[in-house]
Amino acid sequence: MFKKITIICSYVLLAVSAVFLLFYALNDRPLWGDEAETALLSANIVKFGVPKVFDGKNLITLFNPTIEANQNGVWIWRPWLGEYLAALSFAFLGKSTFAARFPFALFGLMTLTLLAYTAFYIYKSHKAAVLSVFFLLSSELFVLHVRQCRYYSVVMFTEVWIILSLFMVLKGKKKSAPIQLAIALTLQFYSNYIMVLGNVISLVVLSCLFYKKIPALLRSLAVTALTFTAFALPWIFYAKLWQQGAFLVDHEDIPFKILYYVSEIHFHLFPVPLLIVIPIYLLKRRVKKIEPALSTLYAFICILIPVTMLTEARAPGIYMRYNAALFPVFALIAAVITGELIKNNLISVTLAILLGFTNLLSVYTIYPVKSMFEGFRHTGVHSKIYTPEIPVFKMAKSITTHYENKLTVVATFINRESRGKDGSIYVADPELPLIFYTNMEIVDARFFPPNISNVKTKYLHDWILPKSASGIVKTSIDNIPDAFNSFYEKLSIEVYDSKADGSVPEPDSYEYFTAKSKTNFIIYRKKTE
Repeated sequence: MFKKITIICSYVLLAVSAVFLLFYALNDRPLWGDEAETALLSANIVKFGVPKVFDGKNLITLFNPTIEANQNGVWIWRPWLGEYLAALSFAFLGKSTFAARFPFALFGLMTLTLLAYTAFYIYKSHKAAVLSVFFLLSSELFVLHVRQCRYYSVVMFTEVWIILSLFMVLKGKKKSAPIQLAIALTLQFYSNYIMVLGNVISLVVLSCLFYKKIPALLRSLAVTALTFTAFALPWIFYAKLWQQGAFLVDHEDIPFKILYYVSEIHFHLFPVPLLIVIPIYLLKRRVKKIEPALSTLYAFICILIPVTMLTEARAPGIYMRYNAALFPVFALIAAVITGELIKNNLISVTLAILLGFTNLLSVYTIYPVKSMFEGFRHTGVHSKIYTPEIPVFKMAKSITTHYENKLTVVATFINRESRGKDGSIYVADPELPLIFYTNMEIVDARFFPPNISNVKTKYLHDWILPKSASGIVKTSIDNIPDAFNSFYEKLSIEVYDSKADGSVPEPDSYEYFTAKSKTNFIIYRKKTE
């Protein structure tokens, strides 16, 4: 009886904690660049039915509309599942910061639920289910990513579904398992097609290695492959994905990227030395055989992790969000090690508490690896000196503390001064968040250089920002033409000295609290006639 009460209380406590960490004050922090991109494209879906990059006033583009959109002005840089989820939320809840993030936080909650079910389905153990959810929910990587108006939580959900449906395929007990696996792969593909490559390659390798051990494996995966291909081909041809291969990075940065990804997983989710428990367990239990389905699933995970990191390392930039699919995988591994392999309850519980609530195991094991990043300053990656702390408590405190940054101050100032009237802002940046939070037309100086040949007040923009308020591409207008001086008044407002990437879901660069210091921000306002 006591055991049942403990299990029920554990699930209830995790559920309450999940709702709090994922949904509380979801609208407090303003959308940053990538989030605003998704939100604005979603608003255009509500308006046009498809993610048009031009809404009649503003062009939604980060780098070049000829690359990010097709000849009909429809966004093709990334598949649309995330945008349609946000559009559905806007249709029911209205356009707001909360509505933009809500469906993705909901998928985060669904990920935790499915992870618990998957762990229990595989191990028939509530302990494994509870621990897997506990480890994932207590990770900064997970919480930061699912509180974003982006596809990250959908990718995590589908990854858990892929593991579950693959195990069903290996067990051979559910006829629908190959189709479920195909649907999960398809949803991941339509979230971000690069992220599904790790699973596709790993499944191909798995089938080559284990088709003799599990006779039905090839037949089942063939059904999966045909179904998935049928669903994926329309987008491949519509978006002409082969043309995007030119944006893959050179091989020289790949080793560093993988090292960085391993380090971030180590410091924020799964201390790598914890893996030493596995060979110790196998040596002690040599005579006990693992069932074929489970051992094959383990093989898949062993293939999946390096293959995913390798494929994602080819993507432009270096961001942990590219490896979001692996977050629940590592949480499941941690749960299996602490809950299933370690049989001593005292050691198991102590290790789980240390791993879930503190970063002690990470800080005091392979910390010297972090110093290796000093030689890679050219990548722009933040090198952080870690100290012992309780990350989940810091995350909770951040969520419950009101946050403002440079963008909130500038947007509030422009909205107040314009008094709800339409106008235009000239700035060398997409300024997608300003589009979302103001009623202004954003004119990107990167594409439209200042025209001083016919300077007349009626042709001038209402506002000029020499530097960006949201800092997506971190460019600026170096010199305001002298010919403009008589038409504009130079204003200086006090703003928070916040980081440009302070809301990007990377724990090393994320700004958990409002900046304590302030700085001056220059704005040019057109004089009234």
